[in-house]
Amino acid sequence: MTNIVLDASLAAKWYLRDESDAQTADAIFYDYENDYVQIYFPPLAIYELGNILFTANLRKRITKPDGEKSFKNFIQHPFEYKIPPYANALQLSYRLNITFYDAAYIVLADELKCSFYTGDEKLYKKVKKDFDFIYYLEQYSPRYPSDLK
Repeated sequence: MTNIVLDASLAAKWYLRDESDAQTADAIFYDYENDYVQIYFPPLAIYELGNILFTANLRKRITKPDGEKSFKNFIQHPFEYKIPPYANALQLSYRLNITFYDAAYIVLADELKCSFYTGDEKLYKKVKKDFDFIYYLEQYSPRYPSDLK
């Protein structure tokens, strides 16, 4: 089994069907459910996803009941939550001029020595030159059978 860190922008694609690359996000989830990958998140991902769903409701992209159902679905999955070295995340934030939240995912993946997949193209473009373990969602290679696409 391969360990990976995902960010909330990627996890949101499981619930916001108008998001680009939702099918690739689904492939990651399929691989998780079939024990091909173990997904790690920093605990802050719960808050970020809640905020993404709240904002999506304000923008009429998801109803309140669907947002609540999506959030409950997310927190009921036994994903691995691991606290990243927050001091390192703050240092990385300063160095790369990125949010503390984004830096937390990166330092967690670095600590776990695994890949980090993001659904945030701007973040990916900003940091890809600094880390060889960061990938944009569309770079994910699904392990599921091709007939399930």
